[in-house]
Amino acid sequence: MADIIALDVSMGKSNVAWYHQKNCRGEFVFRHTQSGFNQLLSTVQAADHPIIFFEATGIYSSPVEHFCISHQLKYCRLNPLELHLKSENLRRVKTDRQDARKIALTVQGNLFD
Repeated sequence: MADIIALDVSMGKSNVAWYHQKNCRGEFVFRHTQSGFNQLLSTVQAADHPIIFFEATGIYSSPVEHFCISHQLKYCRLNPLELHLKSENLRRVKTDRQDARKIALTVQGNLFD
């Protein structure tokens, strides 16, 4: 099974939750700078067949998508409405760190096309 690297993307930064099966392997925040993306790349390289998941947030998620494409990484840009509907059964706590976890747990429990 692929490791899940879930990002909650906001303006200029992302909160990351890395899951291997149902175990959280790490969480961190990185800025959308070269050194920040290098930190994300290190995590991706340490993961087992990782797939990066993040919500489509317009211009805020564009740098993340560009990073994935330029490094030929597997990624899935999620529709925010679809993610919300599929995650309604999860406890709703509005923090960026919790949102990254919510994305990871929702992806584990659902198939996204």
